Amino acid sequence: MKKLLLGLIIVSAACNQHNDIDDCIEQRIASFGTEICETGASVKRYTFQGETTYAINVGSCVADYHDLILDEECDTLGLIGGFGGMSEIDGVNYYDNATLEETIWQN
Repeated sequence: MKKLLLGLIIVSAACNQHNDIDDCIEQRIASFGTEICETGASVKRYTFQGETTYAINVGSCVADYHDLILDEECDTLGLIGGFGGMSEIDGVNYYDNATLEETIWQN
């Protein structure tokens, strides 16, 4: 019985490598494949306007690409950076007002 319980704990822990993030973000990371560059890509967690948000950067192989900003449910809040130099979410400069909590993933 103890071995079965230990096995279940190990299996459940392996299902979500980042136990402190939402499943939709974990699935996003797992499905990157060729959508991102071989280097410089990252997923970072921020607090913005009192809410947890995630910034996905595809890396350095794409010139003038934007960061995708998602909420905890993986809904798109906006695109930051890129050729147009966009910087605002809901009329507020994202990176000037967001607090970096942690880098969740990077290559």
